[in-house]
Amino acid sequence: MYKVAIYTLLLFAVVSLVTASLHSTSDGYDLIGFPFLFYSSTSGKCNDCNNWFRPVMAFLDLVCCLPFALLIDLLIKPTLRSKNKRR
Repeated sequence: MYKVAIYTLLLFAVVSLVTASLHSTSDGYDLIGFPFLFYSSTSGKCNDCNNWFRPVMAFLDLVCCLPFALLIDLLIKPTLRSKNKRR
């Protein structure tokens, strides 16, 4: 079961980084999260900048990665078993 947790965290990190919109260096926003945005930040000059982190949305993103991590684990197990039988 620990493998599924590791797969979930890795998948969460990869999906978050690949889908992140990182534009704060050019007066834009950094937006992280897929399918739910959980982090927004800006380094630009503005009066009402809303920088926020939503832990509930981050948790929901993590939960969305869980079924895919389970699927990865199910696909890898038979492959490992067949390699062990050949030895």
